[in-house]
Amino acid sequence: MRIIVDAMGGDNAPLAIVKGALQGQKRWGVDITLTGDETAIREALAQCGVQELPQGMDIVPTTEEVTMEDDPATVFRRKKDSSMGVGLTLLRDGKGDAFISAGSTGALLNGATLITKRVRGIRRAAMAPVMPTTTGRCVLIDCGANAECTPEYLLQFAYLGSFYARHVLGIENPRVGLLNIGVEAEKGTDLQRQTRALLLEQPKLNFIGNIEAKEAIKGGCDVLVTDGFSGNVMLKTIEGIGSYAGSCLKGIFKKNLLTKLAGAMVLPGLNAFKAQLDPNKVGGTAFIGISKPVIKAHGSSNDEAIENAIGQAREVAASGHGLWHGGDRGLFCAGRRGGRPSGGAGGAAAQPAAQRGGNAAESHGERPVLRADGDTARRDLLHTVACGSHIRGAVRRHVRFLQPVHPGGLRAVRRAAVYHVGPAGLSGGIHRRHALSLRGLRSGAAGESACRGGDAAGVPGAVGAVLRRLQQCGRGVAVAGT
Repeated sequence: MRIIVDAMGGDNAPLAIVKGALQGQKRWGVDITLTGDETAIREALAQCGVQELPQGMDIVPTTEEVTMEDDPATVFRRKKDSSMGVGLTLLRDGKGDAFISAGSTGALLNGATLITKRVRGIRRAAMAPVMPTTTGRCVLIDCGANAECTPEYLLQFAYLGSFYARHVLGIENPRVGLLNIGVEAEKGTDLQRQTRALLLEQPKLNFIGNIEAKEAIKGGCDVLVTDGFSGNVMLKTIEGIGSYAGSCLKGIFKKNLLTKLAGAMVLPGLNAFKAQLDPNKVGGTAFIGISKPVIKAHGSSNDEAIENAIGQAREVAASGHGLWHGGDRGLFCAGRRGGRPSGGAGGAAAQPAAQRGGNAAESHGERPVLRADGDTARRDLLHTVACGSHIRGAVRRHVRFLQPVHPGGLRAVRRAAVYHVGPAGLSGGIHRRHALSLRGLRSGAAGESACRGGDAAGVPGAVGAVLRRLQQCGRGVAVAGT
């Protein structure tokens, strides 16, 4: 197994990175590829007492490096020969099994997405550190990669975290909890309430409901789902509390001779507790949803952290499961609203209209059909539209539907398709880049009605508003009877 390491990333590069790579190679028995300034790397090797490259270690020279001041969105276009970009390219081309960097988190996420690519079907990659709990370990997803999220993103995070806990941590049926300020269904913002409703509809997830941070630390769940902002605050708080508790205990045990003797007796236990909360002992955090293993080490990583990050990369790469190789498509697609799982719930969009149950709607030539199924559809659209989210879709190969042209108008359907509003949402739907909010549907100039096959005037609530707006603005939009 070969691990690619960005030798120029992090506050202590390249010395700490090179030293950690040497220790990691010896401890974990893997081959190492270092990317970066060859002169600087060899100087660091000399400082470590190594004059010649060890067997199984090589250097891929680069002329540039990614700094914390670089714009993550443009850095790989401006610095094509950076140590991080070259390392990710090597990983993409199969010249390594995992990649480690202590450089800019935003740049690494952007580079992994653009160069190494996401697993097909995943909208956003997430950072998933493993936190210690009273009863074992818990996957926290996300912890900083996506500060702003939608319910759809959190739904996919739940699937990704559950998959990671099952196949990497060995937890048979991981319990999935949604981080919130209370366990009641109405607690939290629209994001938490909508996400909870989506998670409750997923038969493949062992969802246990909302969970407070204090209960998660006690071992109340195996996967803790949250947006990146809240997750990062929680993670940094845990690290700070660990440091604070260690300082307080140190002061207590140094008060007098008796306390010093007591401290000596419990020292092994205290050291074990400290190691659980020490980021250098953990090593790094895996980006979940990227097609190959990418590990983000802490920016201030020392040699011990890089050594442990190599061990973590080895463990993740050795898991050999579809999370990094595009396997288990059904699981990932199930996390996409309107997606096309390989069988089971949520695959209605890929089935003929006659097989979907309910009142079958027929396609009117080149005109799509939109159906609404009463309260279920009304609830779904309230979740996906009225609460500030968007109608999403995943069947891109069937349609390109309602692309916004300007604030007051819509461009109509290009190809025929059948749309079904049901428990899985608006099947077929509107892709994210073509998304329209309810506000956008209600505003704009009213157009000539082009409805065929039904009348939306009597459909109540949000469903009716959407259908009527489609009648007004959509060229060739047909509405089936409800």
